[in-house]
Amino acid sequence: MKNNLIYVIITLFLISIIYSSYKIFHSSYIQTYMMWDFNNDEYNVPYEMYAEKLDDNYPVLTLTAIPLKFLKARYLFKIDSIQSAKELLWKAKKENPYLKASEAALSEIYFNEEKYDSSLYYSKDAFYSLTNVNRHRHEYFKNLVYQKDSIELDNAFDLLKNYNNPNHWYEYFQSRYRIVGK
Repeated sequence: MKNNLIYVIITLFLISIIYSSYKIFHSSYIQTYMMWDFNNDEYNVPYEMYAEKLDDNYPVLTLTAIPLKFLKARYLFKIDSIQSAKELLWKAKKENPYLKASEAALSEIYFNEEKYDSSLYYSKDAFYSLTNVNRHRHEYFKNLVYQKDSIELDNAFDLLKNYNNPNHWYEYFQSRYRIVGK
């Protein structure tokens, strides 16, 4: 009797491991295409693949620790499902609060909705958490240009100027020009 119980427990454990491995394998297959799109700023993955076939509840992170809900929200934002994208971004913030990609995306959405205070809040949070990320810098500088805040732009650039990234310099000069002119 005791041996049968051990066999049943081991069998159930192995079945759960196999099922989990299958879900992770299936998810990683779709993630490859989504990550390629993300890295190249493109949107080639069809709706059926990311909306219907991809389970974003298990696993919740990609192989590079980006929340799957964030990647799905990118596509939903692109097809104008703004409210669904926001809901996914709020959930993605909880899954990896250190990456701040969700905050940068929320900043862009709020800026497009002309909710500039919310956009500034999220872009500032993303920028000051990870300053050397081009997307975070872009969203924050865009908000500072809208606010015409050259002092904060200079303070933000002081954090960036020692990095070996010419994009920081280009965007700083363009943003500064839009605020104060020649």
